[in-house]
Amino acid sequence: MDLYNTTFFADMFRIAHWYELFAVVATYFSFLYFPKRRWIKVLGVLVITGTLGVFFRDAALHNQDFCIEQNRELSDHEKLDAAVREVIRTYPPAIIKYNFQYKNGELVGYSNKQPEQPIPYKDLKDFYAQNPGCCHLINMRNVEEGRIDFYARVRWQHSAFVEINYRVKYLDDSNTQREIMHKWSRPISHCADVLEDIDYLGY
Repeated sequence: MDLYNTTFFADMFRIAHWYELFAVVATYFSFLYFPKRRWIKVLGVLVITGTLGVFFRDAALHNQDFCIEQNRELSDHEKLDAAVREVIRTYPPAIIKYNFQYKNGELVGYSNKQPEQPIPYKDLKDFYAQNPGCCHLINMRNVEEGRIDFYARVRWQHSAFVEINYRVKYLDDSNTQREIMHKWSRPISHCADVLEDIDYLGY
């Protein structure tokens, strides 16, 4: 039986911190109310030891960028492809500025909206052809946010940040083709799941 190929251990990693807390509390009360029941003590020790064993094993695998659900380490190319698919799926981004707000003759704000007549990408091949050198995996986007550290790798299963610079093409009101460069960046997991920024910044 391939243990890494079961969802049980992947789920165990996600709930390990709650399970460990429950095991510790349950063991404490068992020691408190059943001080002479040796089998309860032994069971409690086994539960805690087993839980910690699973947690630290999976933590080590995640820190090494291993995808437990797929029982393998995904390539950088696979992660970039997953990110580009997300860009294509949510295309076009809100890049058209409107509703300009002025105060004392100075621009103080505006809103963004999607182009009304976007020119979509056909597929991955089309995207890469029109945006050569577009996509990169990085470990840090800015100093304030910091690097993806051990905790982020283990707790949130973050592998890297994906940074994509690509062309957004559309037709304006006069049916003239326009083009704007747009930068897209999100965290991605060990299993090539595109994550929300709040998942990283919120911990």
